[in-house]
Amino acid sequence: MERILKIGFVKVGEWKITDEHFSHTIENHLAERKLLYAFVSKNEVLYIGKTTDSLKSRMNGYKNANSTQKTNVRVKAKIHELLNLGEEVSVYILIDKTEFKFGDYKLCLASGLEDILIADIKPKWNDRGVIRINHAIR
Repeated sequence: MERILKIGFVKVGEWKITDEHFSHTIENHLAERKLLYAFVSKNEVLYIGKTTDSLKSRMNGYKNANSTQKTNVRVKAKIHELLNLGEEVSVYILIDKTEFKFGDYKLCLASGLEDILIADIKPKWNDRGVIRINHAIR
């Protein structure tokens, strides 16, 4: 947890279930794009993801997950599991405000940093990606 805070992740909200309605409490940064996000419970980073869409759109992907979105369905079920046990699941984000260029190409910090963080932190819910990422960065 400390590792993501040191590089600038900030807490923006939590996942909630109220009257069987699944939602988040995020009010700020919903329009932000190009960011990394993390789901955290009991100071443990459980999942790291990235989006080039808005934060609102990405969180709606989990909130309204359908059967064709396997990762969204799987992670949503894990969030539900913890919430039903009375645990908190917080949402942290790192906004990509960098302007890296390689020749004429703009580089996205969130895209590059996601793989490294998953390989280093090994979040439990990034199960399939950890094996692929560990081989890719060697």
